[in-house]
Amino acid sequence: MYYTHAVKGNWGTAVKTSARYNWRKTRPNSNCDSGSNFIRTDHPLKNMKDKKDIMLVQVYVDDIIFGTTRKSWYDGFKALMKGGFQMSSMGELIFFLGLQVKQKTNGIFISQDKYVADMLKKFDLASVKTTITLIETKIALTKDEEADEVDVHLYRSMIGSLMYLTAFMPDIMFEVCDCSRFQVTPKTSHLNAVKRIFKYLKGKPNLGLWYPIESSFDLEAYSDNDYAGANLDRKSITGGCQFLRSRLISWQCKKQTIVATSITEAEYVAAASCYRKVLWIQNQMLDYGFNFMNTKIHIDNESTICIVKNPVYHSKSDTTLYEILMRRSSLWCRKFTQTLM
Repeated sequence: MYYTHAVKGNWGTAVKTSARYNWRKTRPNSNCDSGSNFIRTDHPLKNMKDKKDIMLVQVYVDDIIFGTTRKSWYDGFKALMKGGFQMSSMGELIFFLGLQVKQKTNGIFISQDKYVADMLKKFDLASVKTTITLIETKIALTKDEEADEVDVHLYRSMIGSLMYLTAFMPDIMFEVCDCSRFQVTPKTSHLNAVKRIFKYLKGKPNLGLWYPIESSFDLEAYSDNDYAGANLDRKSITGGCQFLRSRLISWQCKKQTIVATSITEAEYVAAASCYRKVLWIQNQMLDYGFNFMNTKIHIDNESTICIVKNPVYHSKSDTTLYEILMRRSSLWCRKFTQTLM
């Protein structure tokens, strides 16, 4: 969710409307300054911009969130929605879909403290002791077929609640994904691992994401993998994250679809996955007037870096043909996009 970047701590409003679909036919610049450019992107998110300012409008079911860097656009759009669609203003955005938003003069802080407290009460874990680690580091999770089974509905409900938390808590992403692989026949060991995550969350009540205003706007990405980390099928785990300098905007943790035969191959697959995510972000940000075609992707494996830089090394590696073709396809799409620009 990127609406908090647009307001820049100045203006942000959440509004409700019963005519949530009719607004799509309205051009916000009819009540804003002349000379602005309203870009029609996907239906849930639209934006209007000129040389200096930008306004983002986000729709979710019957809620609309909008933010802008220009006060006149803010007043004009608010009056347009209230007069044309009988909308009621809810004031500055402070809470939305379990997210707590604190808009300050030097940045925006997003957390899920209230949602975590509600989940602890829901699963009767509000009085448990806290822990500083998310998961047992020396003992990996297995099927544990000899252990007793637990309530599958309870286990899946807890996993679903944790998956929603991963939207703004990247530190629990790996552990939640690890526990989610045992939702078919969960055992006591799996349930204890999930409860350990809740114990960790209880001990981190003020943890969230900070988006400062005074920071450069450069896209950077990091790629890594856990080689043969999935002990059930020995597949590797891909991990990656993308930053706008000091602002974390996206992160991933996913089991690879192939069984890598070497660390280099696993790192290359992870790098290809990170590259596809970066390519998507680059194309999205072009709609908002930001060109991030020269993006740094940080990889901690020298062999993988050599393969990425020099295609000649492809023939000397065990990397699958599928990933090589995906990499070359991404490069072709990038060159084609630059040609169109």
